[in-house]
Amino acid sequence: MLRRLVLAGPLALGFVSATTQPAFAAPSCGRDIANLGALEGVPMILLGELHGLEGIPVFAIDLACRLASSGKPVLLALEIPRQEQARIDAFLASKGGVADEAALLDGAFWRRVFQDGRSSRARLAMLEAARKLRADGLPLRVAAVDDASVPPTARDEAMASGLLAARKPGETALLLAGDLHARTKPGAPWDPKIVWAGVLLRAKEPKLVSLVNRFLSGSAWLCMSNDATGCGIKSVKGAGVAAGFRIERFVATDSIGHDGAFEIGPATASLPAREDMRPRKN
Repeated sequence: MLRRLVLAGPLALGFVSATTQPAFAAPSCGRDIANLGALEGVPMILLGELHGLEGIPVFAIDLACRLASSGKPVLLALEIPRQEQARIDAFLASKGGVADEAALLDGAFWRRVFQDGRSSRARLAMLEAARKLRADGLPLRVAAVDDASVPPTARDEAMASGLLAARKPGETALLLAGDLHARTKPGAPWDPKIVWAGVLLRAKEPKLVSLVNRFLSGSAWLCMSNDATGCGIKSVKGAGVAAGFRIERFVATDSIGHDGAFEIGPATASLPAREDMRPRKN
């Protein structure tokens, strides 16, 4: 059943006005996002995340919902291999039962030995939320834009080209990817010539906004080495200042290419979605 959207706080100021109502009864979009109006009219938004946090996928789907509640279609692009797209599409079109979830999680992405935080319970919950929003009529699509078939050095180019190829005219694009990929200026201390996905996307969409994540101290599922045994729940020291969801736009793009930050409040770890990919208790 469709529910009526109750406008309050930042949403009322940001994307849906009293004179411009969506052509459908949009569902509730979850938590308020402070300073949401800072993204009004932005055609492409990059969310640069620390993988393995519970709050970031929640923020991403809440933002996607609020953007799409104006009636303008939204493409939620994810750092998931395009090889998983058919499974994602099938899940989004399903009723979301146990069997549907199991079919999604049977993909190679979710069964990787090296669980780097991208295939987390929070990421699964985000897809479930997207499934429900789409069933309620929200103009929201989900695209997997990474590519498991290319070498690591080619992933950023693959993600950028994957998003651009998936995006339809008129869609607001929202990319959720690691904070390095969201940089819009090239280079890194270990490779001054590296070109991030954000650099390539800004060349095509100059008005995009790249936001880096901030959070309060807590825990995250992190991999401290290239070996799967180095992955687990770790303490993290945050640089955030907000207790809840909040957007900040910088006065100018910073030295590595971020235009602002998105805050999620306290950091909470999110374990792998598949139980058999989680550490065994002794």
